[in-house]
Amino acid sequence: MSTAYGDNTIVQAPFVIRQSAIPEAEWLLEAEQADLHGLLGSLSERSAIKIHYAALPTVNVDATCIGPTVVTILRCLLGAETNMLFHYAESVGDDANKQEREPKEIWILASSLSPPPIASARPSDCGSSEGKGVSRPVESLQNELIVEQDVDSLLRQVDSEDSEERMNALAGLARLGKTDSPEVYDAVARSISDNDARVRGQAVYALSQIENDPNALNDYLQQALHDSELGVRLMAIDAIESDAALLQQALQDKDSSVRDYAASKLQTIMQR
Repeated sequence: MSTAYGDNTIVQAPFVIRQSAIPEAEWLLEAEQADLHGLLGSLSERSAIKIHYAALPTVNVDATCIGPTVVTILRCLLGAETNMLFHYAESVGDDANKQEREPKEIWILASSLSPPPIASARPSDCGSSEGKGVSRPVESLQNELIVEQDVDSLLRQVDSEDSEERMNALAGLARLGKTDSPEVYDAVARSISDNDARVRGQAVYALSQIENDPNALNDYLQQALHDSELGVRLMAIDAIESDAALLQQALQDKDSSVRDYAASKLQTIMQR
């Protein structure tokens, strides 16, 4: 159960999200043994910013984060090296500074979260003029990766009527890594066509983790690049490792977020 105090606080044991009393620090997040996914969900609700992700572990975290923006809080929580993409509302006038505005949507990129999405169990310093705090996950993804998965249970869950359960199942299958299991492959591949865009995005990430054949993976990424949902297309770009042709194709996308990310990845490939 969550309780709101005034217009600026969400308290949901075991964490609190509220407006900070510290000058130039809009946000304060404190968590103790808090579920990471639930924490991000409440931060999204409180800020009215959609936060998308596909590769975060199911862990409990201890954290104290203070900063002027939600992005600052996310970097404190997940690590300063975490890459994110932002979608901003259209602004009136040319003087709007995106650095001073909150985005409408945030995508936490899977490629920057491997190895572990939350780098370690030691505190991470979020200090700088932008914000400060520490984040201490109870367990790292590295530990989660070596835990034996109940594959049969995950495969059944992929067909659940609950989209959240399907997403969680795909996340679990992704953590298996490269596999030759036809059952796992088929379960993930058919999820590319799920009716829920969040599940499709999770499936794109899962395929990038389990597929041994780059050519077969690229076929699915090509399909994802034509998805109607922006987040799925961004997830596809994130999963492209070296296929310049796919990135060139994405340069024609109708959304600037996709075009810009594709151009950035293409430049990196060309510089290798």
